[in-house]
Amino acid sequence: MPSPHLLRKSGTFTALDFAPPRKFKDSDTMSDAGSIRSNRSGISAVQNAALRSGAGRVSRLPGDTVFTTNALQDQLKPQWGMRP
Repeated sequence: MPSPHLLRKSGTFTALDFAPPRKFKDSDTMSDAGSIRSNRSGISAVQNAALRSGAGRVSRLPGDTVFTTNALQDQLKPQWGMRP
């Protein structure tokens, strides 16, 4: 078996064998279905429709969930009557 040093020096491996991955992939070959390594990582049609209709927007959340910094400070202040 040849040594790694001789293999490196020989013309067995060329620069084409170690071509780096492409930086920008073609949009026509890309898929929304996810990748092989992370299965189901793509967005489904139901999730896509929900995002388009406004799911996850701050303006759609209830008022008690989203508050200003002043309301946050008032809510986090300790009170004497916290325990019944």
